Amino acid sequence: MPRYTQEDEKIAHSEFGVVKDEEYLLRIIYAPEHIRDDLVIESAIALDDLSTRGFSLDRDAYKNDSAIQQRISTQSDKQPDQRQTYFIAKFQCISVRDMLDEANKRAFIVIDDVHDDNKAHASLYSAKANLGKGILRKLRSQLLPLLQK
Repeated sequence: MPRYTQEDEKIAHSEFGVVKDEEYLLRIIYAPEHIRDDLVIESAIALDDLSTRGFSLDRDAYKNDSAIQQRISTQSDKQPDQRQTYFIAKFQCISVRDMLDEANKRAFIVIDDVHDDNKAHASLYSAKANLGKGILRKLRSQLLPLLQK
């Protein structure tokens, strides 16, 4: 599948429609894998997720709690030493869409991209494609405050 663009934010890919600015988004954070000194660390956001795969989120208004709990259980079983506990970060979509890059352009896009096992799935990408790792690291650091407890 080709990478999503800003235009894709305006096209509904799910039965719930496009992700609205006022919607709340959720991300599962595992400890100790993503936490150091009670803070979410940068490696909790893979650069490949921002550039090509999409940083997976759940849309709070449409989430399936039992599916989220099953996902937590499955993912924790894969790395039990690194995923001993978890919390769910919650932030409003507009807080991401309002972020700007160094050129004062939109830094991120949020797409409703339903998955077979998750109708409430959304993905966050850098707004521009083909960015270098240095720029992606700077963008990632902007997202970290949204993921803190």
